[in-house]
Amino acid sequence: MPEIGTRRQIEIFNKLTQDFAQKGHEYLGYNGPNDDSHKFGIAETDLIRGKICCYIQFISVNTRTRSPESLKVVVRQNQRNGNVEEFNVGNDWFGKGSRHVFIIPGDKESYNKALRLINTI
Repeated sequence: MPEIGTRRQIEIFNKLTQDFAQKGHEYLGYNGPNDDSHKFGIAETDLIRGKICCYIQFISVNTRTRSPESLKVVVRQNQRNGNVEEFNVGNDWFGKGSRHVFIIPGDKESYNKALRLINTI
């Protein structure tokens, strides 16, 4: 997956960054090529690790399984999102359960679905 997204992905990423900032979560940086994710959370005292609440991953434009230029939003499974069927179930959080959605550029419903998932943090 690319570290830097396309123009459309960056526009969505910037909107999500603003939404996170309003909730008190800040951008904690890029995890590197092994994980290919941008992390958000609370820096706490450890600026390198911090307390991560969400990952966002740019999906390649050459993908075959997902819509090109989409973004994957991943949050840890918890009581607020554990039984919600609208979110995809995953194992993306270092072997722990997670919930994720894909934002498709130009699809308002997928963006709203991501916001609903983010609100479960």
